[in-house]
Amino acid sequence: SVFRRLAELNLNRTPITWQSLHIVEWLPELDTVHVEGTGLKWLTRQRLAAKLRRKRKAAATLRAVHPTAVR
Repeated sequence: SVFRRLAELNLNRTPITWQSLHIVEWLPELDTVHVEGTGLKWLTRQRLAAKLRRKRKAAATLRAVHPTAVR
């Protein structure tokens, strides 16, 4: 589906909660989420940033060991 390939999500000025950000786990290609003006607290933004960093690291590891990357 198109959404599974979504790389950037702009939620600026959208009333959201931490629970709504669990969508990050279901979008494998998602790399960037913009949350300016959403009302999310600093700690929530930090948790989101950490989650995205972990996803990027895991994706890089998968690419490194994927059979098509090994020649």
